[in-house]
Amino acid sequence: MVGASTAGKVSAHRSATASVALAPEDVFEPAVTILLERDDIEITALDEAANRCTAVSGDVTITLWVIASAPGRSRLSIMVGRGTDADANQALADRLAGTICLKLGPACETAQPSP
Repeated sequence: MVGASTAGKVSAHRSATASVALAPEDVFEPAVTILLERDDIEITALDEAANRCTAVSGDVTITLWVIASAPGRSRLSIMVGRGTDADANQALADRLAGTICLKLGPACETAQPSP
C-alpha cells in the first residue's frame, strides 16, 4: 500500500464569500453568467439544482456555489485551488466575488475589494 504524506505542505486553495439579500437562484444565474463572459474561464460542471459549478482557469480550479442562509438571503462562496500560488488564487477569488457583487448591486455585501 502506498500513502501520500501532507506533512509540511500548505494548501494553495483560497476562497472569498459574500452575503446577498436575494434568493439563491437569483444569485447563481448572474454569477455563472459572469464566469461564462470571461475568456480565461471555462465551466466544466454545472449543477443548477445545487446552485454549484466548477470551472478552470489555466492551472487552477474554481468552484462557485450559492446556498440559502436565511429566507430571502444567500451566501455566495468561491474557492480557487490547485496551482502553487496561494496569493494569486486569493486575488482571483476576491476579483470574482467583487465582480459578481458589483453586478448584483447593493443586495451584495463582501469584505473583498471591488475589482
